[in-house]
Amino acid sequence: MKKILSYIACAFAAVCVVTSCDLDAIVYSDMTETNYPQNAADAQSLLDGMYGYLKTNSGSVNMSSTANTGWGWPVWSIGNIGWYGWQMVTSDEGRSGGASNQYTDFTWGTSGDWLQTFQIIKNVTRMTYILDVIDKTEGIPSAKKAEMIAEAKCLRGMFMYVVYDLFGPFHVTLDPSEINDIEYMPRPSKEEYRSWMIKDFDDAIADLPGKTNHTAQWGRLNKGFASMMLAKIHMREHEYAQAVPYLESLLNMGYSIDPDYFAPFAEEENDENIYCIPSGVKADNEFYFYTTPGNCAAFLNVNKEHSHDGQGTFNTTKYWGGFKIQWAFYDTFDDKDIRKGGMAESIRTIDGKIYTRENPGSTNLQYGAMCCKYFYPQDRAYAGNIHSVCFRYADVLMSLAECYSMIAGKPTEKALEYIKIITDRAGTTDLTPAAVSTDLEAFKTFLLAERGREFYVEGWRRDDLLRFDDYIASALRRGKTSASEKNKLMPIPQRVINESNGIIEQNPGY
Repeated sequence: MKKILSYIACAFAAVCVVTSCDLDAIVYSDMTETNYPQNAADAQSLLDGMYGYLKTNSGSVNMSSTANTGWGWPVWSIGNIGWYGWQMVTSDEGRSGGASNQYTDFTWGTSGDWLQTFQIIKNVTRMTYILDVIDKTEGIPSAKKAEMIAEAKCLRGMFMYVVYDLFGPFHVTLDPSEINDIEYMPRPSKEEYRSWMIKDFDDAIADLPGKTNHTAQWGRLNKGFASMMLAKIHMREHEYAQAVPYLESLLNMGYSIDPDYFAPFAEEENDENIYCIPSGVKADNEFYFYTTPGNCAAFLNVNKEHSHDGQGTFNTTKYWGGFKIQWAFYDTFDDKDIRKGGMAESIRTIDGKIYTRENPGSTNLQYGAMCCKYFYPQDRAYAGNIHSVCFRYADVLMSLAECYSMIAGKPTEKALEYIKIITDRAGTTDLTPAAVSTDLEAFKTFLLAERGREFYVEGWRRDDLLRFDDYIASALRRGKTSASEKNKLMPIPQRVINESNGIIEQNPGY
């Protein structure tokens, strides 16, 4: 099931020999262009190794050196400036650190650690190299080669999306003949860059596997992943009609809504999960490392069914976590909402003391609720052997509800039916305002709030706020007076600006 993980340790080093236009290469082994890659197994190991850049272990993509200035954040890292973490700590959903933080406060400058995040761009070049290797390697059966190429294009599309989402359009190497060209190129237009992403995902869909839950291909990118990414890309630009076919294609792939909201987070291959980054010691999810404070022994009064004692106690072990759910966001959940059970407003510390929202002491409860949405046995949580949910079937239904209503200019019957499936499971259908069924603006307001409650700590909150044009307005409502239109993108690292000798233009406002 997790065969791809066994390649990460060795293949990770191998892919690092590929050069990129923005940063110097580092050679981690004795592998050279003359002895590696040589055969189908080598090509497969290169491809499998790139999954290491998706995982949530912030330390595993360590590119530390004078030349590279710190590690490179993987995509699904809950750390402040990993893509996944950034979606939460710059939104109304989560926060990290104490009373003040430059990221959550929107006081970003060009001298920040942006290079750590920007390094994800190197993986686009790596994927172009790997695509060329796969194409030229003899001995791979044609059907297998087509699937490998599709997988590689889907990975490249994801890396391109992260760069675009955080920094805007940037020249990337898509032609293998240009891999060794280290000259900076002017930034492309938004339209051109989007076309590159869309083409990679579209090209990939035909040869990617369908539903992979409970199969040997679990953990590999699939049709569902590519379809959801294409839907997200189109929906961000309000291209709802273009998004619908991708979403509707998922209706008949065998996915379903689990009656238990927390089951997809406790069960990796649950039929509601379209794609997860698989668990395993070589691709661990540092969820509890980031969400559990250093003095915490247990989260209290959480979902009883999934708690360790059946009474609402979720035992943990002290970590370094500073991530929490903002109180204002927490308060959008009604007490009857079962989803609220994935958060705790009280904890027991390692010395046996109880702290609450009203009496937080010096704990993180001063700033927000603790999160334990992944209800795992304590030993697995401590080992980091937790999967990361990337896409769930619930998102398909809620996204279709949005698309149908936006296209029609009013809430549609099918849209309301899909929303009711979600609220029925949460136990909150009776709380839905009556105007939601007749007024588009009321529907949109409710949908944005409901998406927050349904998908908290899943990494899509910033995307939702941007799509509903509420990202900056939400920050201002929270008192983040430094927030402005420029903050819809990160600044380009100053080193890149300097090295380009004026070819690369900084994002507006920085």
